[in-house]
Amino acid sequence: MANEVKLSTQLQLVFETGVDGDGNPIHKKKNFNTVKPEASSDALLAVTTQLVGLQEFPLDRIIRNDSYGITQA
Repeated sequence: MANEVKLSTQLQLVFETGVDGDGNPIHKKKNFNTVKPEASSDALLAVTTQLVGLQEFPLDRIIRNDSYGITQA
């Protein structure tokens, strides 16, 4: 049986910075790599809410990227 261990968590904020010539949205991503893996989604949302107020462009989406290691039991 395999076990998984969360190694790291990244918070990615995606902002809409405008539109291209065809009217499609242009996005800019900001990554925060030093997130505690045990951070709850509620905690990440609270931090994001504070960070969005400091940004120039509107927030389009929040992405949480968790990396896991797999070991044999």
